[in-house]
Amino acid sequence: MPSTNSEHPPASATFVILTTDQSVRPEAEAYLSDYDLHVVSRWSDLIKCIEKKSPDAVLLDIDIIGQGPDEGLSVLSELRSLMPDSLLFALTRSRRKSLRFTAVDATVDEYFVAPIDFQEVRIVLGRALEKRAAELEYRERLNAKNKQQSLAELIGASEPMRLVYQTIQRVADRNTTVMIRGESGTGKELVARAIVTLGPRADKPFISINCAALPEHLIESELFGHEKGAFTDAREARAGHIELGHGGTLFLDEIATLGLSLQSKFLRVLEQRSVTRIGGNAAKKIDFRLITATNDDLEGMVRSGKSIPK
Repeated sequence: MPSTNSEHPPASATFVILTTDQSVRPEAEAYLSDYDLHVVSRWSDLIKCIEKKSPDAVLLDIDIIGQGPDEGLSVLSELRSLMPDSLLFALTRSRRKSLRFTAVDATVDEYFVAPIDFQEVRIVLGRALEKRAAELEYRERLNAKNKQQSLAELIGASEPMRLVYQTIQRVADRNTTVMIRGESGTGKELVARAIVTLGPRADKPFISINCAALPEHLIESELFGHEKGAFTDAREARAGHIELGHGGTLFLDEIATLGLSLQSKFLRVLEQRSVTRIGGNAAKKIDFRLITATNDDLEGMVRSGKSIPK
């Protein structure tokens, strides 16, 4: 009997299976009875289902198309163009890894090798439908936001500005490092602040440092902090900007001005997410998101072997 613990489909979710395998129908009906299920054996029948109403998901037996799975793979891209927002699953009896890779290139959402376990299909399908529904909802919200004329402190409704808004919204909820590039005066820090404002660290510290404005002999202390007595003027222990950004965001403007020695030390901080003050021995774990900005041609600097613009 079908498991009662499997994910339940959204109301009226439509699932179409194209196969000539007679053993598929009874198994599919047993485990997918609460879907609007259609099992068809001809390509033309599948197309009719799509033309009538784009299904929520399609399982294509690629072995029955043309002369076998290789030809079946060729129609996956066609299916994707016909139903861009639907889930697309592939079924084959071949165990060739190259088929799976090609199917993934054709934007297949899931790939099954027969004999197929429809209890597994039910679970995978339920989760995939939930994920797709969330993606479509996010897309709708994103489209609505793209119509606005401002975002955080940024103002403008031109197509380039809408592309900037879209990019900001795409990275805001993530914790990945962001590099902002642009000429001086184009508002790179405003973009950084917009990313933070729309993200989960909006109410956390935002530490902004212009690397080019700090003397080379001070920037290491400013970033990492120091212990008392670490150098002549270190009369008391002081946390660096990285430490002060714990829980929040560290924005390094003009990042290209950091020297190679400091770059290697900062790389260790990024890899280990911990910082050791100058003159100290204990590393302190720091939770921060890094956003950087530059107006320099970083690739050109690498090619020329430069570490600091002169």
